[in-house]
Amino acid sequence: MSRMLLTHFTLGRENPMLKLRRRRRGQGMTEYIIIVGLIAILLIAAVNTFSGTLSEAFDSAGKNIKTKVTAKMK
Repeated sequence: MSRMLLTHFTLGRENPMLKLRRRRRGQGMTEYIIIVGLIAILLIAAVNTFSGTLSEAFDSAGKNIKTKVTAKMK
């Protein structure tokens, strides 16, 4: 039990290695959040940029399908 206390605390102060490990973990999480945020911004920008083109492509495909299906029904 005393060894465990010595590994976590040194004379009432926190072990510097544990403090460093905790700081690195927080830094990694912050970097992850920034990367996820940047990806989200890029995806939103891409959707806004290409929304007109995608809409036209789907409209054209829908019209072609409707024309060919109704032509075969007659």
